Amino acid sequence: MSGPSNVSRNASIADHPMARITPEDLLVALVHGWCLSVVVPMTLDLVEDDPLASSGQFAGDLIRALMEVPGSYWGRHPRQYARYRAALRASALRRRELSPEERMTFWEPLAVPRSTR
Repeated sequence: MSGPSNVSRNASIADHPMARITPEDLLVALVHGWCLSVVVPMTLDLVEDDPLASSGQFAGDLIRALMEVPGSYWGRHPRQYARYRAALRASALRRRELSPEERMTFWEPLAVPRSTR
């Protein structure tokens, strides 16, 4: 069985016990659109506490992953969308404190395993 921080190509995040989901798992699930009704609120909780929360790629990679969530999801979850917008604004303010190089990494493509589904 794969390790707790690995949302592998053969298993979805739904197969993980909730207590063992890592920020890396959240990022992968967000980018692939897996279990959004579970991972979006969990990620929002993290980025509300720390707008530059990271899964390890770069500062703010989790808020950047939330930017990949389809508009149709946000349309069905207006309260979460309001939380997302507030977190996005807070993240933008915090990114101003970073060096120009660190700020630019925010816009690079997210590196996540490809889905084999």
